[in-house]
Amino acid sequence: MSCKTTATNIFVLMTNQFYINQYKKLTLIIFTICAVGLIIFTCAQTFFANSYLFNFRTELKTLPKLEEIKHEDYSIRPKIRHRFHRYPHTSRYLPQCIIIGVRKGGTGALIHFLDIHPNIAIASTEVHFFDNNYKRGLNWYRKRMPYSFPNQITIEKTPAYFVKKHVPESVKKMNQSIKLLLIVREPVERTISDYTQIWGKLVRNSSYPTFEELAIDPATKIVKPSFAATERSLYDKHMANWLKYFNLSQIHIVDGDNFRRNPFQEIVEIEKFLHLEHKISEKDYYFDPDKKFYCIKGFINRCLPDSKGRQHVKVQEYVKTKLRKFFRPHNEMFFKMISRRFENW
Repeated sequence: MSCKTTATNIFVLMTNQFYINQYKKLTLIIFTICAVGLIIFTCAQTFFANSYLFNFRTELKTLPKLEEIKHEDYSIRPKIRHRFHRYPHTSRYLPQCIIIGVRKGGTGALIHFLDIHPNIAIASTEVHFFDNNYKRGLNWYRKRMPYSFPNQITIEKTPAYFVKKHVPESVKKMNQSIKLLLIVREPVERTISDYTQIWGKLVRNSSYPTFEELAIDPATKIVKPSFAATERSLYDKHMANWLKYFNLSQIHIVDGDNFRRNPFQEIVEIEKFLHLEHKISEKDYYFDPDKKFYCIKGFINRCLPDSKGRQHVKVQEYVKTKLRKFFRPHNEMFFKMISRRFENW
């Protein structure tokens, strides 16, 4: 074997040994990092578990006696937190604000935009507690609320509340100082939108009566107040029922037509009504030209589903004229009740 060959073999051997040593060092470093990370993760879990148990034991010591809680006041947030927390220091609270209506007035968009505010926690679905589930009790209702921090306002939305006669009294029994949001829109358009939703969801391809057939009495040719979509647009009738139990100062009226054009303007007024710090700005929204309504701007833009803002069924102009004439005195009465007017109604 020549000296050159021997030198080459020695060089290759040394090179291989070098890479083996480097690989061992890298493996050791990775192993050390993983081990340290596992130790930190385990210790953190133990720390938070111990903290939770300590807080829970502390709360158990402060529980009132049975005779002290048998007349529990549901108008305030419960002092005893829910057993299972999503985050430390959070709990489920009964709502301090409810969006009571109106159906097809823009309630979905309203709660969608309010969800941006860091001091607002919204219920993810319409709970229908006061109209359909009242017998289940307030504890059932509370469990349908989101986890929230003590400095957040919990808001629930069920548009059907506004038109249900028994609901205002039940809401007051829960919390007589609650804040209420009511978003309204021009009643003729709201009525047509109401019909459009039913027609679109249930009977698009069936022999369902036309809007004209339901809204106008074929014999007298006058508006039928008994048509459910029309009756829900009698704002004065339903508002009078709510004002039997709540002061007007507790009910904030949102202009649904303006909200569609300029949501920021209406949101600012809601922040004031709820005594919240101004956190929502015009930069949080953008207008989608395809959907033709505003969406939330963010890392991932969020828009309401395509079912929102759907095109209305075509209604003959003479029917709209009859409806405007029918609603006019009801609108005037509503304006007097709320000490405010809406143009183009």
